[in-house]
Amino acid sequence: MRNKELSIYAIILIIFSFLIILPLLSFFITSLVGVPNGIILIFTDPSKLNFSLSGYETIFSSRLYTRDITDTLIMSLSVVALSFVLSLPIALLFSRVETRAKIVIRTILMISLAIPGFIIAYVFIIMNSIAGNRLDLIYSFYGLVGVMTIAMIPFMVNYITLSFNNLDYRLVEASLANGNSKIRTFFGVTIPLLTPGIVSGMVIVFLLTTGSLSVPLLLAPASFQVLSSSAYTQLFSFFNWRLATAMLFILFTINLIAIILQSHLSRRAFATVQGKGFHQKMIRRKAVIIPLIIYSSVISILPIIEISVIGLSGFSTRWILSLFPQNANTSSFSNAISLYPFSIYSTIITTILAGALAVLISVLISYNAKVSGNSFRRLLNFIIMLAFAMSNIIIGISFLSLYNNKYTGFMIDKIPLMMILGYTTGRLGYASNSISISFDSLSNSLLEAARIMGKKGYDIFTKILLPLVLPGILEGFLFVTVRSAIDYGSTLFLAPQNWYTLALSSYGLITTGELHAGSAAAFIILLIVVPISAVIYFFRQRTFQEIQA
Repeated sequence: MRNKELSIYAIILIIFSFLIILPLLSFFITSLVGVPNGIILIFTDPSKLNFSLSGYETIFSSRLYTRDITDTLIMSLSVVALSFVLSLPIALLFSRVETRAKIVIRTILMISLAIPGFIIAYVFIIMNSIAGNRLDLIYSFYGLVGVMTIAMIPFMVNYITLSFNNLDYRLVEASLANGNSKIRTFFGVTIPLLTPGIVSGMVIVFLLTTGSLSVPLLLAPASFQVLSSSAYTQLFSFFNWRLATAMLFILFTINLIAIILQSHLSRRAFATVQGKGFHQKMIRRKAVIIPLIIYSSVISILPIIEISVIGLSGFSTRWILSLFPQNANTSSFSNAISLYPFSIYSTIITTILAGALAVLISVLISYNAKVSGNSFRRLLNFIIMLAFAMSNIIIGISFLSLYNNKYTGFMIDKIPLMMILGYTTGRLGYASNSISISFDSLSNSLLEAARIMGKKGYDIFTKILLPLVLPGILEGFLFVTVRSAIDYGSTLFLAPQNWYTLALSSYGLITTGELHAGSAAAFIILLIVVPISAVIYFFRQRTFQEIQA
């Protein structure tokens, strides 16, 4: 292996060490010693440390805390099942029906990826206020699962559609031609071919649901607590670092098991995320097409309703027992901005920097894996797998436990460096996945031809590879930037006092009863992320079509 490759690999490992490996190690040590900065105290003053498994013993010996684990699994699996069932007809429309209506529906659903669960929860809280508190069902298990399911539908639709698009129907026809029944063909051929994408979508939804903090804090009843909200309570109400980090390390383990299972079931994944399978079998019967269009249209209206309710609430100071708000004005926006004057700039600056950093790291990883082969890819994939398993609250507490000390504490208290790195870590897996798929889809003959023509590494990257993988880079940047702008879990722990984001400010206002000011802050979030999602989505579609042509 060349010295240059070794140097690049060393840089990548150093980056991953500070973003993932060391924070996770510090996080685990904190669950054993009960104090943050345990990894530093091991080297500076080990006599202060008292290693114990008491946090884990308390969890598994207490019926209250074991129920938190059970409730987390029940909530997450319920959301996975419901979002799959509700997304399946939409995915069929996108992949098996030729109609212009699906372009509009898909655009709306893809843009709705920018609408976080806590804003959907705001919508239902506002509607409950409008109805005079007659919708108290939202503050229950059913309300919690319903809101989370609505937020997860766009993710599930993406992955199921991807599975259908990559299904080569010639294999199905070959099975039928060999005398296999339709039932045997469905379970023996169709289901295995669809499994990689569907399982990937289920795992992504599972991870996003288990790691959610804001929605359970807003809607979960006292009798139904999940690990993330219980850990939050232990840390903020009782300062019990040992128990809080033990709970979240169990959550991390659950997430990691889910990812390993997904990896095992999806070993034969499709070649590219954009590529389509051969010989698509389209649906022609109007009796099937019309219900699919109607159903998908109804689902696509939900994001429009959410944005409308948040906007109308933000532009008013009173909205009770009426179809439209009273006292329409902009004072709620003035109140929200006056209380958190730097929140808009904080959101824009930190999320753009996080998106750029995640893309830079992902391109570095993917490019070197492409030109150097698979010698280092397994280790990198394992580290990225760890990043996938880290929910936002785990990232926030792990960074806090490692970097909040007299040496590096200023990066949390004074400047938003750890907040940006936390955003990057939380979305690095998604950005890396998107960009690596784009690199892997390129033919090696392009690289060989460029080398034969005497092109250097820099020219190969900038003039050949970069234009071809631009759609994947834009997708990665889009996801990191948008999802960072709506992050609550890690921002809560890592944001300096003068760097509160719009997500934190809107949540703080809503939870203190300032519904209209909170709606105004949430509407500003949507004004930022929704147009970005729309522009980059259209640009990515157009760029991909040009490359295919």
